[in-house]
Amino acid sequence: MDLIEEEITGLYRARKTVMQMLKDWDYVISDRDINITLSQFKNKYGEKMKREYLTMNRRK
Repeated sequence: MDLIEEEITGLYRARKTVMQMLKDWDYVISDRDINITLSQFKNKYGEKMKREYLTMNRRK
């Protein structure tokens, strides 16, 4: 199922917020993950995103 632009943008913003929160809580998060642009996010995950593609495994 293709996602519409609004859904992709919402997922991008949510992921970016979660990454920043995890970094604030001293989890190991790279600057690359925090500074990803919307264009890079689309290229990395595509328009046919699956939930498992967005799973994050990080440690403190």
